[in-house]
Amino acid sequence: MAADEKSKLAFLDKFQELFDSGAHSDIVIKVGDAEFNAHHAILNLRTSFFSKATDPKSGFEESKDGKVTLKEHSAHSVWRFLKYCYTGDYSDEQNELSLQEADDAGPLKHCRVYALADMLDAPELKTLASNKLETYLSSNWVPQEFPKVVIAVYSTTNKSDLNIRNMILLVTKTHFKELIEMDDFKEVLYDFADYSGSLVVGGTTAPPPKAVTYKCISCDCVIRLRCNTCGHIHY
Repeated sequence: MAADEKSKLAFLDKFQELFDSGAHSDIVIKVGDAEFNAHHAILNLRTSFFSKATDPKSGFEESKDGKVTLKEHSAHSVWRFLKYCYTGDYSDEQNELSLQEADDAGPLKHCRVYALADMLDAPELKTLASNKLETYLSSNWVPQEFPKVVIAVYSTTNKSDLNIRNMILLVTKTHFKELIEMDDFKEVLYDFADYSGSLVVGGTTAPPPKAVTYKCISCDCVIRLRCNTCGHIHY
């Protein structure tokens, strides 16, 4: 007899309890002054990074004591990564832990999670972070934040990261008239050739716009319309 939904949810809640308590943990992740207790079996469902780091045959220092130190990433990003490992999602709200370092502001939280997921080779988390960043930018648009977002994305990704880079390009094109008036944005254009070049060339990296055909109701004449939001010409 199949388990009912209530039983399934109760089972999943146990993963949350493991995350919160750290009971039966067999690996410690250290970030700066913060330490997180975790479980190999759960982490391995998302990434093989930690198994490799603690494998006695690897020769890594971490393999001696089961403690993995992550540098160049924030404790808040690691907390969100672990939250994702245990629950399948993470929140951009302030975490429940008392960490000494300040959390990233607004959209930068998702940029940091994406960079961490890239280092840990966790592609599903990369997709989730990119989607969350896109949602944030569409629903909480603050032009002054965007140059920092571009810097964060283009400093930690490469040309193969088309998903998040294409999204940034499309957001840029949508708000270009507003952004080009800002000195901070102009500096980003000068500093990141991949970014400014993709904006100019367009089709080399950015996906084509979705085509929508409009025809006259009286004849078969195709009407060309320029979208006031994205600037693309629709047919």
